Amino acid sequence: MVVCEQVYADRLTDPFFAMARFVDLLRQHAAPGWEAVVGYDGAAPVG
Repeated sequence: MVVCEQVYADRLTDPFFAMARFVDLLRQHAAPGWEAVVGYDGAAPVG
C-alpha cells in the first residue's frame, strides 16, 4: 500500500486514486490465497 501511496501521491485527493478505493478494489478482486509481489532495485520498489 505504501508503494501505491508513493506512486499516486500527487493524485490521492482524486476519488479515483484514493487509498480507500484501492483497498476496496483489492478486497473485491483478491481471491483466497492471493498474494502480491513487489520487486526492488536496491531499496527502490520497481514493480
